[in-house]
Amino acid sequence: MNKIEPEIFLADGGASLSGTLTSIAFFLIFGGFGFALAINLRQIAERFLDLTSKMLFGFAEGVDVRVARFVGACAALLSLVGIVLEISTL
Repeated sequence: MNKIEPEIFLADGGASLSGTLTSIAFFLIFGGFGFALAINLRQIAERFLDLTSKMLFGFAEGVDVRVARFVGACAALLSLVGIVLEISTL
């Protein structure tokens, strides 16, 4: 049986301040990388595709830069939604 640690979850179902700040920090890092990938800062999309084609197998070679930029924009949007939801719980 799983035990709920009292410092992570509060009695009203919300999260503690440290958990919320950790989530916000994660979303900021995730969103920052997604935003940099979306705007193709210093050709990071090409570098990311080169890295994934070397590290992964399968369809990684056939992915275009536009697809990587779209995925980065989606990641940035999802992290923005996550930040807004975490701030609203404070």
